[in-house]
Amino acid sequence: MSFVQIPANIPRFFEIERENSLLLIPIEEVIRENIISLFRNVEIESISLFRITRNGDFTLEESEDMDANFLEEVKRKLMERKTGRVVRIEVEEGYSKWMLNSLLERWNLKFDSVFLVNRASMIDFTGFWQLVGSKRFRDRLPQIPEPVKPLSYPEDGRADIFEILKEKDILLHHPYNNIDSILDLIEKAADDPDVMAIKMTIYRLAKESRITKTLLKAAENGKHVSVLFEVKARFDEENNIREAKKNCRRQVALSSMESLISRPTPSCS
Repeated sequence: MSFVQIPANIPRFFEIERENSLLLIPIEEVIRENIISLFRNVEIESISLFRITRNGDFTLEESEDMDANFLEEVKRKLMERKTGRVVRIEVEEGYSKWMLNSLLERWNLKFDSVFLVNRASMIDFTGFWQLVGSKRFRDRLPQIPEPVKPLSYPEDGRADIFEILKEKDILLHHPYNNIDSILDLIEKAADDPDVMAIKMTIYRLAKESRITKTLLKAAENGKHVSVLFEVKARFDEENNIREAKKNCRRQVALSSMESLISRPTPSCS
């Protein structure tokens, strides 16, 4: 029994242009039809498509030196997640019973952990994001509803938000109100000469975060920037660690350059 992993670094569908139509072929079907190229001089008994789900949860055991090695401990747990205990098998109908029994024995699972997928369906629906992002189907996508304007901030960014805050509070209700109001506040604070410091807590970040870029800009403008990252945000741990280190490295670099200013150098751990 051999395993052929579906490549994750190529598009989920193979696209073929034909006149006014576009054919989308799942990569697993391309592999299935050309499997003989991978196993020459071998008689293939069966080909079965399946996907496993591993337990991605982890707990951090507290110890005396937990604070000193916290990030290293999280990184170690993230590596273990890739080889964590298998808890579910999704398999396409028409599967090899011998193969499935072998997998159940290998991962010590009961048949209750097996989920059958219709042959005409797909195991991984996230591949359809390729269609959502395609320019060819842009006119077929449903219209995204416009965000509701905040009742206490009807100017929606056209007025100076600091001047409005001097007069009244602003209530934002997300996701119904646009997050741009928060981003505008941080961006204006990064440039405002009267702002001395920006302190905030971040739970999850986009990979190309507008907030991160603005905070780095504020640090470059000489403001004290303190951000508490939630490193244990589930399944966003790696991204948060990367963004936190990016901010910390930039802060240290700025502090080392501004030797004439009496300011403690931030520490990264």
